[in-house]
Amino acid sequence: MLRMNSTEEEAVTQADALQRFRDEVKSIAPDEKLEDEKFMLSWLEARGYDIPAAVAMLKKSMEWRKQIGADTILEDFKPPEVLEKYYTGGVCGFDKEGRPVLVDPWGDLDSRGLLKSCKKSDIMKYECQTMEQLTKVFAEQSKKMGKPIHQFVLIYDLEHLGMKNLWKPGIDLSNEITAQLENNYPGRLKVTYVVNAPKLFPLLFNMIKTFMSDATISSVQVLGTDWKDTLLNVIDADQLPVKYGGTMKDPDGDESCKSMILYGGIIPQSLYIGLAHEQSNRSLLETSVKSHSSLNLPFEVKEPNSTMSWEFRTEKNDIEFGIFHKKSDSEDEKDMQSIIPKQRVNSHMVPETGAVTCQEAGTYIVKFDNSYSRMRSKKLFYSVDITGPAQEA
Repeated sequence: MLRMNSTEEEAVTQADALQRFRDEVKSIAPDEKLEDEKFMLSWLEARGYDIPAAVAMLKKSMEWRKQIGADTILEDFKPPEVLEKYYTGGVCGFDKEGRPVLVDPWGDLDSRGLLKSCKKSDIMKYECQTMEQLTKVFAEQSKKMGKPIHQFVLIYDLEHLGMKNLWKPGIDLSNEITAQLENNYPGRLKVTYVVNAPKLFPLLFNMIKTFMSDATISSVQVLGTDWKDTLLNVIDADQLPVKYGGTMKDPDGDESCKSMILYGGIIPQSLYIGLAHEQSNRSLLETSVKSHSSLNLPFEVKEPNSTMSWEFRTEKNDIEFGIFHKKSDSEDEKDMQSIIPKQRVNSHMVPETGAVTCQEAGTYIVKFDNSYSRMRSKKLFYSVDITGPAQEA
C-alpha cells in the first residue's frame, strides 16, 4: 500500500480545500481571480481554512468593493489636495525577491490636521487606491520576474513619534485602515520593518493591533540601531533612498526621495474644513463645569500597566486638569496620589490630548477643576479611554 508523507497529505488537503472554495465562490469572484491560486489561498489562510468563513469573508469584501468603487478607483478617485501633500508613504523600489517596498514615515503624520481637513471616507478611498495600485504592481512584477508576486514589504518609520500620535480619533482611524486592509487584502503584507521606534512604541502597538490578524502581528520586526544594515540584507541599495541606507536619490539630489514618498508634516489651518471642530465635538461627551466647582470622573483600571488616554476641549475659557489615583474612599486631592499634576490648560485654544501608564490597578480620578472661576461655567467636551497593558511586539 502506498503511503503519503505529511507534506504530501497537506498538499492534497490544501488542493481539496482550494477546489471546494472555488466551487463555493465561482458565482461571485471574477474568473481571473478564481484561477489565481495565491489570491484564492489568501482568503482560506485568513480564516484558517474554514471554508464557510472564507466564503463569507470574500462575499463581504466583494460587496465592499462595489460600495467603495475599488474596481475603477485608480481612474475615478481624485484625492483631496491635503492627502496628496500631507499623507505619509510611497513605493520606492523592490526587495531582492521582487516585492514592492513601501516606506511609511508615520511618525510625521498629522492625524489631527488630517481629520480636520478632509472626510474620513476620502482617507479610506485613498488607502484603497494605494492597495489597488499595489495590486497592479504585483501583476507587472509577476510577469517581469516569471513567478507570482502578491505581497509587499513595509518600512514603518516612527521617527518623531510622540504623544500627538496617541490622539484617540487618530488611533481609531489607524484601526479602521488596518481593518480595511485585513478584511479586503488578506495576506498582502509580507513583513513590516519598524525603524526609529521610540520607547512609546509598545504603547502605540498595543493600541493599533486590535484589528490586526495574527499573521500581521507576527510579521512585525522592530529593528535596532543597525536597522539600515538589516534592510540592505533584503533590499538592494539602489532600491532604497539614501535616508534609509541605500543609494537612491531624486533627480534633484534629494536623499529622501520625496518624489516617491510622502513625508507628512503639520497641515496648515488654511486647509481645515470649516465645521471640523464642531463635528469633532459631537463625537465627545459634553458637560458643563460650574464656577466654584469641579468635576471628578472615576475610571476603573483593572490591570496594572494599563494606559489611560484622553482628549478634551473647552469653549471660550481654560480649565484645570489633573489625574489622581484613589488610595481610600476619599476623593480629596490630598488623600490621592497625583498621577498628572493638576494645572490650568488652554484647552479653549488647542484641544488637549495625552496618555499615561497606570502602574497599579484601582480607581483613577480624572479631574476638571473650575473652582478658581468666580463667574464663568465651562462647557467641556471630553473622552477618556482605558487600554490594557502593552504586549511585546
